Amino acid sequence: MSRSLHTACPILFPNDYLHLAAGVTVHGNQLQDTLVGMQHQLHGAGKLIAEQIEAGCLFGKLEKTAKQHAVEQAHLRGLLGFLNTVGALRIDRTRYSQLHAEIQWLQSAFLGTRLARLRRRYPASIRGITVAVLRGCLPVIGAIGVGALLSTRANVGSGISSLIAGTAAIAIFVFSVIAHEMSHLQLIKRYGTGVVVVQAGAHVTLLRQKVSSVQEVRIAIIGPAGGIALCLAAVFISVVRARQNIAWAAGGIAVLHLLSLLPNYSDGKNIWTAIFYSTTAKEIHE
Repeated sequence: MSRSLHTACPILFPNDYLHLAAGVTVHGNQLQDTLVGMQHQLHGAGKLIAEQIEAGCLFGKLEKTAKQHAVEQAHLRGLLGFLNTVGALRIDRTRYSQLHAEIQWLQSAFLGTRLARLRRRYPASIRGITVAVLRGCLPVIGAIGVGALLSTRANVGSGISSLIAGTAAIAIFVFSVIAHEMSHLQLIKRYGTGVVVVQAGAHVTLLRQKVSSVQEVRIAIIGPAGGIALCLAAVFISVVRARQNIAWAAGGIAVLHLLSLLPNYSDGKNIWTAIFYSTTAKEIHE
């Protein structure tokens, strides 16, 4: 099992209850993903472990089962990392464990090791994307909100204006991200491929089958185009209403959508891959 899948395994505790996400089942030696329309081959003890997760079990019990069948921790976490990568792993845990996991993740981020976050699946719909985006954007929303509130306390007159601008910036940011992802989704559905929404922390993506190179480029471009279009509409309305600070905020958010087309980021990376590393193989893509 590759190291990348091993490191994709989320933080787990012995009392965490593991099960598979809706639409993911074990059939023979294959893990079937009916929502995306893909099958993944299970090797060795992977079938036994996947079946146990499908039935629902505690992580502590799963570790014991793996040990009884001489499955190395690296292989166990590699399978769990793969399930997490495709958003197929569900974890039920106590609030204390949730807090403990967040603290561990923050510690790892501070130390530069960056432990994996749990990737959640949502339906490929406006509701699924909205929930995923709101969950993912909470840190950004909080940062903008705190900045606006501090400005209000510092100077009540200009502070209220800053609070209004901050609220508007939050709304523009959230709705533009939703427009970005919905633009991707509508074109993906038009091409007839299965798709689910996957969210991990601030990252929201659409998990799907790979399509042709031309279609990949179109899908990658239309997302930022949708987000930029909404931002430009916000800029126009703000200028008409003489809200220059909101117009600048909307313009800045539009630039963020444009930057997603750089090769370092998801949409730009998809364009780069489609042009220079195109393949006809059936595979998972995000």
